[in-house]
Amino acid sequence: MMRPRGLLIAALLMIACGRKDPQVCPDPVKPKSAETARGEPTMALDLPKAATGDEVQYVLRVRIDAAGAVTINGLPASDDAAVIEAMSKARKAHPDLRAVVTAHELVSYAKVIRLLDSLKRAGVDKIGMGIELEPPPAPKK
Repeated sequence: MMRPRGLLIAALLMIACGRKDPQVCPDPVKPKSAETARGEPTMALDLPKAATGDEVQYVLRVRIDAAGAVTINGLPASDDAAVIEAMSKARKAHPDLRAVVTAHELVSYAKVIRLLDSLKRAGVDKIGMGIELEPPPAPKK
């Protein structure tokens, strides 16, 4: 049994295809909302495009260790201004710059959000996230 929403989508497909039977329509219309046709939530992913031989994507590794110290590609960034300056320089050299932020699990949420804000202010809008977990305790003998 079709739900009312499913009937509406089927009717729209029939109108879009100009046919009476939606099974005959070769190219179904995709919903433009953040849900699939069955009402399941979706999440937009910013996946990198495949690079050609001439084109290389530049990705900066930004890390916050357990003590809260920030490094960019292994080099220390003492404060928010240093992060913004380093990222702005990198973005000028590589306009399609991406950043991958990895934070230790003990780092506060506020520290991570402040770092993300600094990246946005530097013009970096393609950001991946990761977490650095503590190693599990050794098994007791």
